Formats: sequence, structure tokens, C-alpha cells
Amino acid sequence: MKNKIFSGFIALVLFLATPAVAQTNQNAADVIIARGNGFVIQRSQLDEVISAIQRASAMTQTVIPPDKLKAIKSETLKRMIQVQILLNMATDADKATGKVNADQQLTTMLVRAGSPEVFESKLKAVGMTPEGLRKKLKQEATATATLTRKLGVTITDAEAKKYYDDHPENFTSNGGGLVEFKSAETNIKDTLTLQKVNELGPAYLDKLYAAANVQILDAALK
Repeated sequence: MKNKIFSGFIALVLFLATPAVAQTNQNAADVIIARGNGFVIQRSQLDEVISAIQRASAMTQTVIPPDKLKAIKSETLKRMIQVQILLNMATDADKATGKVNADQQLTTMLVRAGSPEVFESKLKAVGMTPEGLRKKLKQEATATATLTRKLGVTITDAEAKKYYDDHPENFTSNGGGLVEFKSAETNIKDTLTLQKVNELGPAYLDKLYAAANVQILDAALK
């Protein structure tokens, strides 16, 4: 069960495709592969994520075909750009929400890992550190908070209650009884919020992408 949990964990880590450090700290000789209003993406930032993906694939003895790897690189770069655009729009409140949510995610990962040692070992296997993961989680969570705010997504009490009533199988306790609505309400609203963001987000992100004057400077990544 623990290995299965970490398969999902590693998948999450790999798609936190956000730069680990500010652009001003990057090697001046590093090649810029994409730029837009208020941000640049450098090759080392993309290579870091792709390297982690390849290491994770090697752990499962999976070979990524060249054509698929090319698509992964392009998709990952696009996600990195989207996150940077959203981070540039983030308010102090978005950043505070991002920090809280990132801390909760990290705590959940630690608990599921079973011990800090196992947690760090799995991260090391894909070339990451706990602090590096924390930074990426915070950036991703802040971007999500910003997107949620810009989309105006809110879940009413009535919507949450309807979901609860329609999906009793999701709220059964270990003893077989039904978890009270009040105890599950926050998690339900978080789930429904994410669903709405996933539905409305792509079109909105495409508009932001177009307005950000994005330039992909490496033809192989277009």
C-alpha cells in the first residue's frame, strides 16, 4: 500500500512544474527558452523537472519514447509558464492561502510516507529535497488560489449539502456509520472548488497565456 501511495506522490511532485528559485539567482549563462510579461523560463528549470520524470520512469523500468518525451517537455513548459503568469497576479491573500494549503499537503505526504526518512529517500530518488518540494508546493498552491479567485469560484452550502446527500458512499466512517455533514463540509467544498476550477480554468488560462506575450525561444518546444 505504501508503494502505491508514493506512486501518486511522485506523480504530484513531477507535475509541480514551477521554477525552484527566482530568475535573478539563475546562472547568467543559462539559456532562456521562454519569456513573457514579467517572467523568463530558463533551460535548467525545465531540465530539472524532465530529469525528475525520467528518474521516476527508471524506477518503474519504464522507457519514455522520444516522441512522448518531446510532448512532455512542451506540456511541462506550458504549465511552468501558466504558473508564472498566475504568480505575477497573486495577492498577499493568495500567497497566504497558498502557504496554508502547501503546508497541509506536505503534512499529508509525510504522514502517508510513514517516516521522514522514507519521505526524504523517495524525494532523493527523483532529485528533490524536502525544502525544494515545499517551495514548489507553495508556488503551485498560490497559483491555484490566484486562479480560483480570478475565476470567482465559490461553493454554496446548498451545493455542498447536495453533494453530501448524493454521494453517501464517500462519507462512511471506519465503523460503517455516516460521517456528519458538518465534519465533511470543508473537504466537500474544497473538492467541488477544484472541480469547477478544472472545468473553467483551461479557457481562462489560454486567454492569460495569449495576453502575456509569451515567446517560446526553442523551436523544439513549440
